[in-house]
Amino acid sequence: MKRYPILRRLLCINLSVVMLFSTQVAVYAAESGGGSIRQETISNTEEGNTEDSSTKESSKKESNTKESNTKQSNTNSEDISTNLSNTQINSEEVSSKKENSKTDNNRKDSKTDEELQENADSEEASEEKKKSEDETFNIKKGDFYISAFVPAGTFDVDVEFKADQVKLTSSEKELVSQTVDADEMEDYYAFDLRFEADGEEIEPREGSSVKVSIESSLIETDAVVHIKDDETAETIESDITEEVVSFEAESFSVYVLTAGSKKLGDKDFYNNPVYGSASANQSHTKETDTLDGGYKKDRFAVKIYQQNNFKIDKDTGELACAPYELAPNDNGKVFIYGTNRSEHFDFHFEAPINYYVAKVSLYETTSDDFYKKNPTQVVNVDGYKASCDVSLTLKRMTNNYRDDDKANKYKDKIFNAVVVELEPMPSFFTGQSQYVTGATLVNYINGSEYGKVAGNENKTFGDQFMFGSGQTGVQSNHCSYGQVYQGLAANDISNGKFRLANDNGIEIFPNYNDYSSDKESAKKYSWHWKKYSYINNYYNNASVQFNLDKEGYWTLDSSQYKYIYNEKTNRIEGIKGTEFRPFKGTDGKFTDNHFGMILPINFCVAEDGKTTAPDGQENDTIFKFFGDDDVFVYVDGKLVLDLGGVHNAVRGQINFRTGEILIQGDRENQLTSSLNETCYAPGNWGGVAKQLGTSNLYSGLISERDVKEFSQKEHVLTVVYFERGAHESNCKISYNFTKTETRTVDFKGLKVDENKNGLANAQFTLFTDEACTNVANMGIGIPAVVTSDGDGTISFTGLSAGVIEKGQNSVTKIYYMRETSAPEGYNKPINALWKLELTAYSDGSQSQKLYALDAEAQNLSFGDYWSTVYGPGINVKAIKNNPIRFAKKLTVAKKVTYGSEENKDKDAQYVFVISQVVGQVHSYLANQPYKIGDKEYKTNEYAQFVLKAGEVAVFENLMETQYEIEETYVLSSNGYTLGNYDTKITVDDEATVKFYRHDDADIKRIASIDFESIGENNVKSVVSEKAAEFENNLVKIYDWQLMKISKTSQLPLAGAEFTLASTKKGSTDKYYGKSDANGVVLWYKSVSDRDNNNNPIEVSVGSYTLSETKAPGGYSKSEDVWQITIDMEHGVQAYINNQGDLKDKTVVEEQTLSNGGVLKTVKLSFENQVAYTLPATGGSGIHLYTIGGVLLLLLASLLLYKDKKKYI
Repeated sequence: MKRYPILRRLLCINLSVVMLFSTQVAVYAAESGGGSIRQETISNTEEGNTEDSSTKESSKKESNTKESNTKQSNTNSEDISTNLSNTQINSEEVSSKKENSKTDNNRKDSKTDEELQENADSEEASEEKKKSEDETFNIKKGDFYISAFVPAGTFDVDVEFKADQVKLTSSEKELVSQTVDADEMEDYYAFDLRFEADGEEIEPREGSSVKVSIESSLIETDAVVHIKDDETAETIESDITEEVVSFEAESFSVYVLTAGSKKLGDKDFYNNPVYGSASANQSHTKETDTLDGGYKKDRFAVKIYQQNNFKIDKDTGELACAPYELAPNDNGKVFIYGTNRSEHFDFHFEAPINYYVAKVSLYETTSDDFYKKNPTQVVNVDGYKASCDVSLTLKRMTNNYRDDDKANKYKDKIFNAVVVELEPMPSFFTGQSQYVTGATLVNYINGSEYGKVAGNENKTFGDQFMFGSGQTGVQSNHCSYGQVYQGLAANDISNGKFRLANDNGIEIFPNYNDYSSDKESAKKYSWHWKKYSYINNYYNNASVQFNLDKEGYWTLDSSQYKYIYNEKTNRIEGIKGTEFRPFKGTDGKFTDNHFGMILPINFCVAEDGKTTAPDGQENDTIFKFFGDDDVFVYVDGKLVLDLGGVHNAVRGQINFRTGEILIQGDRENQLTSSLNETCYAPGNWGGVAKQLGTSNLYSGLISERDVKEFSQKEHVLTVVYFERGAHESNCKISYNFTKTETRTVDFKGLKVDENKNGLANAQFTLFTDEACTNVANMGIGIPAVVTSDGDGTISFTGLSAGVIEKGQNSVTKIYYMRETSAPEGYNKPINALWKLELTAYSDGSQSQKLYALDAEAQNLSFGDYWSTVYGPGINVKAIKNNPIRFAKKLTVAKKVTYGSEENKDKDAQYVFVISQVVGQVHSYLANQPYKIGDKEYKTNEYAQFVLKAGEVAVFENLMETQYEIEETYVLSSNGYTLGNYDTKITVDDEATVKFYRHDDADIKRIASIDFESIGENNVKSVVSEKAAEFENNLVKIYDWQLMKISKTSQLPLAGAEFTLASTKKGSTDKYYGKSDANGVVLWYKSVSDRDNNNNPIEVSVGSYTLSETKAPGGYSKSEDVWQITIDMEHGVQAYINNQGDLKDKTVVEEQTLSNGGVLKTVKLSFENQVAYTLPATGGSGIHLYTIGGVLLLLLASLLLYKDKKKYI
């Protein structure tokens, strides 16, 4: 290069020029916003790559610059280097500003942290204060109320107390049984108790404890066991009362409340609630599998059996059923006693509940068929004792030798079989009786059949509930002796109607008036089809006799009396004989089968669930039933005891103190019980017909949770009883609760018209309080609401009169009565109130008095001899109604106000619905005539009519006094709804005004019209005309504009063309738009209208896609597709891919209108980009320009060099 100075200088000049040119291009690009228009439309990923590339190029440039600075050889390169340095300094200043800004933000954050720390300290102090106080947690889990008392300082942090009821695994059950020293747990309830802090379990501080209390009447707790986390268990010292268990806990996991059977001692034979218990005065040495295992001369072997079935087999003449082994539990074992024991044994027996020990027999035998021989000893236990002591002399084991083979002796395996006979406890009557009223008894067809209805059963109510002769087919739900078939009855009595679970719609106990009417029509007209042809006879509102026994139970017992119907007294009475037979057969005798009875008993219980017997003994309050076939017992309309199925006599009981429900039966010689679930019959499906089971009364069967709560009001117990098997009819019903006296109150001819003639269809309701908030009940929980018949008579059946206390002969109860619905065409009293005094006497009679309590009631009432009632002390004999039916006129006007002419919805139609109101019933007036001006119209089938702004609808010949007009919606071509309007409703020139805002979306816009009014002194008046006006004020309006602008300059662009296509399925609607000189896009219905600027139109509400079809000159067409929704109630929304991605291109302008409304205009900016570009700094374009320039300069230099060389 030293040889060619000219060439060297040329190269330096060229490099300087190229670098200067590159720098100027970079400055130009930065001043114009940076980057080309092409780059701004690149995807996010491409932008990222471009930035990376730009960064790399920048790094290269800096490196080249440094290298250039190192090798600088002239002034121009020094200047360029200086410029680059200045640019770098400026960049550092910007970076410094950013750092300063960051520091400021950190200072702000630091300040916020301090404030937060102060708040945290305050909260921590509050928490510390909390932790220094005692705290009690309460949780309800099912029927258990669990509380935890946490003394101050037990935990270091705030905690939550949690409890879950859990089931134990078999190993956990065994662990608990071992801990409480029980053979097995009869029952248990286990709870996972714990404390948590921030979702993590936490234990109390060492040395601290928490007092836990668990309350429930479901279990009689014997002990509390704690299952620890290390899978060990310990009995916890606890305080156990009848319903509350309390204990101190130092750690938390699973706690178990147990009710177990104690391990039997060596003197005990058995101890269980199904059979009672048995023990002896001597201890057995062991139990063995066979007599061989325990054989020894002079020892004793004993087994205990139960027997109460002495049916003789016709063929063999022997007992048909073997006794049932109770102990050692039918496992082939025997109890062995030593040789040193006396043969005189004293036995003690306890019978299960509802049974007594009738007899004890002793058999000496070598085999299990001992019962076929005579007993060696029989002890009859007198006095119907539930427990007794019996002395028996047992036989010892002996040796016998065979005469022909004395060397081979064999043992004489004698064992003593002790047989206990348990019998149901009978009732012993005192001679005192009373009657329960309100019974319904129905006799069904086939009642006279017995043993001969196979193939001809009464299946009126379906195959699952047929009346036959005890068939045992698949669908007969016939049970085996002492078992029940649950699930046949519905779980509740709705509106006083008993129903089956698989109800086929045919009433088992139809309304008596309906039945009587049907029966009378059949007598008059031979062609009359009898609706109730499946019924032979019907007793309504009968009284049923009950006798008081020595235990304090009122009892109907068909084992001691035969119960028949006395037609003269309408009573079910007991006569000499047995069985419950209220209906006569074809022979005229009370022998008919196939009937049903529904018997409501009003009652109450004491707060402690106890009843005092005649002897002064305090006993649990209990209801009992014993009989066949189906029996369903309801309390307050809820099924609580299910003894369904065709079966022999079974018993069930409800203990109102504890809530326990029990089912018992006799299955051959084996007692069945719900306690061990042997009482449930096999179902048709192969399972067991157990549905309701015997859940505790207070565990969800009824609303009350314990007897204390249950005692707070009167209740109705309803017994539903059927005889379906055409065999025996056993029925025993017992109760020792306090029966509430019930009576039927009849007011003959009470309701009359203005001419004192009987008036039908007036509805009266009885209340238990003067404020008339609680409707009284009658019968089986039916609301005391009755309607007058054609004679004006009303009847309240089965009203409670209260309890006749001991030593009294009557009781009086007060009710309050209102007329709650008047007959059609008559005025209903507004506030008239009457008082009913009902008195029940101990002999079954009654008295009743009705008084008018206020002026309105007195004006409508008549006393004796049709005298007017002037005061509250006069007994009312009749109540009148005044007529109200005459033609009336109603006008409905529509008024609409707008904020501007542009927003008027001139063609809108406002839709209304008209209905009349009678009592609580709304009836829509379909096809009701009305006029608008001189034109006549009718409401449509939905009672709708329409009005435009300024129109008035006139309804005439309206006969009722109350109506409702409801504005329901708007038919608007502009897309307006009621949500765009405020509504003011005026009735009779602002006598009544209602105002609804546009945002009251869930409130109906209703005008209530009442032609009747109450003036001074309760004087009623009825006007003939009423007027209602609905004024709508358009206050919520939306508009929109699409603006076409330049992306770089933001100036409006003219000439852009768009299409707006509906997205509605099946729609072909499309609009064509073009931007004007102001950039505003105008819309047209066709391309030709757009091109010729003819008739621009408004776009209808709906959802659309927006696409640009032509860009303005010099700009690129956008490929974006917008999604636009136009809604006049909620506004205009636009987006491309996701809601909100056009937020920076959306502006909402608000304008207050003259009517107070607000016009919101949504302006959307659609931007275009210019069609030409400069190369981006750092992009591929700059490299091409640079390289090309360098090559050209090099070429020029080479040519110059060669040219000079020629002259050298």
